[in-house]
Order: sequence, then structure tokens, then C-alpha cells
Amino acid sequence: MIKRYSLNAVTITDEVLENVYRKAQEFVRSIEPDRLLVKFQKTAGIPKKTEPYTEGWECYMTGYYLTAVAQLYEATHAKDLKERLEYVLEQFVECQAYDGYLFSGERELFDTVEQGTSTNAPWFSMYKILESLLNVYTMAGMKQALHIAEQLGNWIYWRVKNWKEEVRTRVLATEYGGMNDCLYRLYQATGKAEYLVAAGQFDDLELFQDIVNGRGIPNEKNIETSILKLKGALSRYMALGNTEEFYLKAAVSFFDILMQDNADNMGETTVSDEVEDAEPIQSICKTCSVYYKLKFLQQMFVATNNKIYMESYGKFYFETFFGVQNPKADTKVQRQSDYTKVLEKPFGQFTCCKITGMECFTGLADGIYMQDGQNVYVNLLIDSILTDAVPGIVLQQKTEFEKKNRTIFLVETESEKKFTLCIRVPKWANGHFCVSVNEQETDYAMKQGYVCVERTWQDGDRLSLQLYAEGQFSVLPDVADILRENG
Repeated sequence: MIKRYSLNAVTITDEVLENVYRKAQEFVRSIEPDRLLVKFQKTAGIPKKTEPYTEGWECYMTGYYLTAVAQLYEATHAKDLKERLEYVLEQFVECQAYDGYLFSGERELFDTVEQGTSTNAPWFSMYKILESLLNVYTMAGMKQALHIAEQLGNWIYWRVKNWKEEVRTRVLATEYGGMNDCLYRLYQATGKAEYLVAAGQFDDLELFQDIVNGRGIPNEKNIETSILKLKGALSRYMALGNTEEFYLKAAVSFFDILMQDNADNMGETTVSDEVEDAEPIQSICKTCSVYYKLKFLQQMFVATNNKIYMESYGKFYFETFFGVQNPKADTKVQRQSDYTKVLEKPFGQFTCCKITGMECFTGLADGIYMQDGQNVYVNLLIDSILTDAVPGIVLQQKTEFEKKNRTIFLVETESEKKFTLCIRVPKWANGHFCVSVNEQETDYAMKQGYVCVERTWQDGDRLSLQLYAEGQFSVLPDVADILRENG
């Protein structure tokens, strides 16, 4: 099975991305955790320690913040980041109720959603809290985070297990993010059946069936939640195996409908938060929407080993996120939403577009490389260093696209090692490339769109992938007279 590398195994050396990553670290370290925790403390009846941020969305922000810190800690093992995680977990323990409830608002928020009398989205914020706890557990190895997540999962199970169908229908019509996804992850981490039951309550089976049957996505469906729902379907398949192939089929069909038929070449699909069939896509790039697509696409590749998902991943990564941060100004985060591109100060409004950017930038190295036994997959052509590509091997990637249109891989090892280096050939190369090792053309195999070179590698070996780019244009699927240049 294909697996990700730990973030501390990958060092980005690309100048532009290094700057993006540095600014993300600065922004995360500038956040005061106590100001995010005020509403959690108020809900728990605990005196606040400071004044809250006034921008709103603090609960939502807290989840993204925890994941961002966890990613930075996994990459750097910095002491101050570990202390931040430990501090927030300690505060969560104080704020968590006897029955596991942990939130920045009263339980009545969930009552009103179930009754259909509110348009609030507390389940989306709950999703981010639970997901972030799981990320802290997996990335930072903190068992306390899993314990808190289990207690919270118990409350969620109690809350949802006896939903009547009309109540469940009301909840599924709201923005609830990836509640099914994070509950399937919690089930995988613990093996406790109640979390599997709770996850199933958030599976939108009617939507999944419509997608499998080719009926598309209804206009009123929120695009971010739809992406995360299908990521959850994929998580069910990965947790339970081939008995759940319907869920894999739904995820595959979702990609076909959304990414190929309705997305432009920069990854955007909507004019607003809802899926739109009638309105033109034109030139919209909503940061949060594209970020969730990246998470979905990476998981699709892990589940299927199909290059098509990493092809889209690479396209969205380069063509969208390179443009959502000002590399020079003091502005730390840029929000790109609907028809606008807005440069914001660090503590402007905590919108979804802004704070998903924070989480994305702290995990920039994720997905560049992956592994499967003795196969090392290179998904993105980015200046970077991979430590322990296989045990004892350091792989350095140096791109030379501006002058020679190639990327080079240098091998460092104390003893020769046999493994297969698999490099994704971008679609824009149109199949035209040349592979050499130590300046000599070499044999290779093509597997799922990857150039695979298997050999016993020695210290100083140098692989070169020469690509011959061709200009390409794509037509926006709903505006045939508007073209975008690819590559």
C-alpha cells in the first residue's frame, strides 16, 4: 500500500516555496492559543485567561491551528511547537465535559440544527476539532490527543446513534464537513465499533448513489462539504476493504463529475459555496475548495495508485497555491474567494479561505514523495531533499526547467541499495521525455504514468528526466469561448 513520508523526511529547497513555508511558520507562531480557547472555557464554565480574537470562527480556527502546529512539529520537532500542542491539549482536558462534549458553544447549537431552525454549521467546526486531535496523535505521537478524541467520539456516538430519519436528513442538508471521514479515522485508530456506527450516520448515501448513477451533484449542495463527504466515503472503503466497493465507486465517479467535467484547469468549480450548473466558472479560485480537493486527490492516489489523481493534484498545487500568498509584503495570508483575490493582514477575519491556507502552507512538503515497499514515488517536480527514501538513501531533486527543461535526482548512500525510483511524467510533456543515469540513456518501465527505474543505486548516481514541453490550452467546461493556457 502506498504511504506518505513523514514531513521531517522532506525538506523543500525551492526558493519560492521556502519563503511561503517560512511565512506560514511565522503566522502560526504569532497566534496566541489562549485567545482561541476563550469560548471553549466559557462553555465549560472556566474563567477566561485573556480576551478572545474578535474576528469570529475561533472554534473553526482552533482546529486548523492545531493541525498546522502538528504539521510543523512533525517536520521540525521544535520544542516550542511541542509545548504549544501540549498546552492546548491540557486546556482541552479542562474544558471537556464528563460525557466527552468539547466545543466552543452550547449544546443547543446542535439541537437547532436537528430541529431545522438554524442555518449554523456547528458540525463543520466539530469536524475540524476532531480531525485536528487525530492529526496531533498521528503527526506528533501524543496519546493524550487520541484519548480526548475518543471521549469526544463517545459524545458524538451518543448524540447521533438514534437519529430518526427526518432528523438525519436535516443534518445531512447542512455543512458538516468531513464528520464521516474523521470518525472512520477514529475507528481505524481504535477499532471501536461505535465510531463506525457514528460515521455511517454522516454518510450521504442519497448523494453517493446519485453520483454513481451519473446524476451529478444538486445545485444546492455545498462544494466543500461535498468534497469532504466523498473523502469520507473513501475512508470507509480504506477502513473496511473490498466489501465497501460502492463507496470507492462513488469517490471515483465524483472525481469524474467534479474534476473533469466541471472544473477549470486551476481547480475551481463554483461561483459560490454551492455547486452551480447555470453560472459560468470563469476565473474563480476559492482557496478552501481547492485545498479540500488536494486532500481528496492525495487519498484517491493512495487508494488506487492511479496517476490521474496526482496529475490533478500537481496542477492545482502549482497553479493555485503559488498565487495565494504575497511573497514580499507583511501580509501573511491571502484569501481568494468567489470573484475576488484579497490580501489580508494576519489577524483579519478568520474565514475558511484564509485559515485553510494556513494549514496548507505548513504541510507543503506532504505528497511530493510517497513510498510503497521498495518503490519511491516522485509526485511533484520540486527542488527538495528526501531523507531515508529507503533506509540509508538520501535523494536530492534539483529542477532546471528555466534553462534545460529537466529535473535531476542525486543519490547519496554509504552502501549500494536496490530500489525503484518512480517519477510522474506531467501531462504537459505529452509523452515526450528522455531518461538517463550518469549521462547514459537507461532502461525504464512505464507504470500508471510513472517512469520507473529499478537498479542497484550507488553513492553519486545521477538520474536526469528530460521533458519536452508543449503548449496546451483547455476550454472552460461551461464557457466554451474562454481558454486557459496549460503548462
